[in-house]
Amino acid sequence: HMVRDDQGRTRARDYRFRTPSGQVLMGVAAWVNPLWRGNVQVRDGVDIAIVKLDGLITDIPAPATLYAGTRELGQRAVLVGFGYRGVGRYGAGLRFGEHGLKTDDDAGNALEIDFDSLTGVSKNPLGDPTPTPLEGVLASGDSGGALWVQFPGGWRVVGVNSAGRDAITNRISYFARVSTQRAFIQSVFPGARFDQGEAARGPRRR
Repeated sequence: HMVRDDQGRTRARDYRFRTPSGQVLMGVAAWVNPLWRGNVQVRDGVDIAIVKLDGLITDIPAPATLYAGTRELGQRAVLVGFGYRGVGRYGAGLRFGEHGLKTDDDAGNALEIDFDSLTGVSKNPLGDPTPTPLEGVLASGDSGGALWVQFPGGWRVVGVNSAGRDAITNRISYFARVSTQRAFIQSVFPGARFDQGEAARGPRRR
């Protein structure tokens, strides 16, 4: 939803992309998953796009490996985004510094997390009401970031930040599931790396 406007046009050139060392690259083209219906309120889990940049990223050791398995449910995940900061009691907003909706139309492809409250746990929207350390949800500006899970084989990207609301407790955030979109991703970027997150096996002993 970041690179397509209301008229269905892609807007890759409207964005700058900053690498870890501060290098700034511009978008020159974008491909949006053709299954996406253009409405972020529809939780179908296919809100994903691939952007081509005007230069090479040279300051990371290797591109992220994408997850191709089916064991996302119940895993502890790390959200990466560049949105507003906040705390669960008040939500996100400028008072905490600069950047730095459940519906019935869910095709089962979206990954969902909730933000449990330390009080009033009966309001917990999903699953176990016990908060995990550093629990949270998405805020405005986090769209397009990565959802990471550490598997035995290392960290894998399992989702792409799609939608959240308020960054306050008892809310839900949604992510486009990566493992089910492998065909689209590799049709645009054949070199994208996927695996099951399993640890490498050593040589067999005879």
